[in-house]
Amino acid sequence: MSLCNSASEGVISMDSVKNIVLNEEARRQSNASSSRSDVFVTESRGSSSSRDPKRDKNRSRSKSNKFANMECYFCHKKGHMKKDCWKLKNKQQGNQ
Repeated sequence: MSLCNSASEGVISMDSVKNIVLNEEARRQSNASSSRSDVFVTESRGSSSSRDPKRDKNRSRSKSNKFANMECYFCHKKGHMKKDCWKLKNKQQGNQ
């Protein structure tokens, strides 16, 4: 119901305006809460507890630009640090 439709003969009482404003506010709050609950449902569907944690751990990660100019102290190649060096890891696995 709009404010213009409720005016009979161009006269609107304060009580009418108050009721219309309160009804509109309640309607908007109702719409906002239902749309928020839809968002929560959508967000909760994004992650699943049935995923294999090893699968996520083994996913390749993109190289960060902060490592682009770093030199490994083990193999002296640029782009990674000693703790991430594949040559060092291969050497350690060979010793076991």
